[in-house]
Amino acid sequence: MSMLWPSIEAWLSRGKEGEALNRASNSFNFSWSLAAGLATWIAGLLVEISVVLPFVVGIVMLLALCLYVSLAAYLAPGMRAMPSEKVSIEEEKQEDKSTPLRFFCWAGIVLVYTGMSVVQNIFPLYAQDVLNISESMTGLLLLVRGVATCFTFVFLARTNFWQFSRRTILFSQLGFALVCFWGAVIRSPGWFALCFLTFGVVFAFGYSLSMFHGVAGCQKRARRMAIHEILLTVGQIAGSVIGGVIYQFQSFPRILMLYGAIALIVVAIESLVRMKAVR
Repeated sequence: MSMLWPSIEAWLSRGKEGEALNRASNSFNFSWSLAAGLATWIAGLLVEISVVLPFVVGIVMLLALCLYVSLAAYLAPGMRAMPSEKVSIEEEKQEDKSTPLRFFCWAGIVLVYTGMSVVQNIFPLYAQDVLNISESMTGLLLLVRGVATCFTFVFLARTNFWQFSRRTILFSQLGFALVCFWGAVIRSPGWFALCFLTFGVVFAFGYSLSMFHGVAGCQKRARRMAIHEILLTVGQIAGSVIGGVIYQFQSFPRILMLYGAIALIVVAIESLVRMKAVR
């Protein structure tokens, strides 16, 4: 995954700025988020039949995809003729105009992925151990998150109010904190469906803000996309490890309360930095 994602994201965004960059990045985001949302639901159905079955289905799909990409590259010579990033930079000779907002957005991507790790990895355990929810119902709840994320990506691809907006960045991170506190006090599947729907919207904002502002005005986009992927992976690992320890010795609500508090601290620090920059 680390070899695939930064390369694809850099390739899709090459030579694009503004609306073109927005459409390309969020079309890509819609694609992977739709698959991720469906996968959680389908895996929940398959695992009730057999634990091995989701792996078998995944292997078959990956082999089919490998064949499809190989045939597409053979039949479309233009795919093989794409110049490297180094060649593109030398030919275009454009000035780097990166935005410092990327640092705020990178903090946001770490936050939302700590939440994603809790939703994807720890909530299914909580649902089974405490809430007594079946695997298929858990998968359906996670699908709600995925669908909300997909439609939010579509919305973001058609709007531009959020681009280069410090306020949107801060509000999205504040929204993450509020979702964490909300999730810590609810217990019923219906409320979790609404909570995950809201988290799906917040997650899409955090991801798009990081991806867009990370490469906007930048020349070496593969490096920036690698940073984007490294940071979201850091969020995933930290969220899973810390959340797993807290879940083992404390409870699921304690995890959410901690991550919500961390998000508030991040928002407070960014607000202070913004105030000093304005002065």
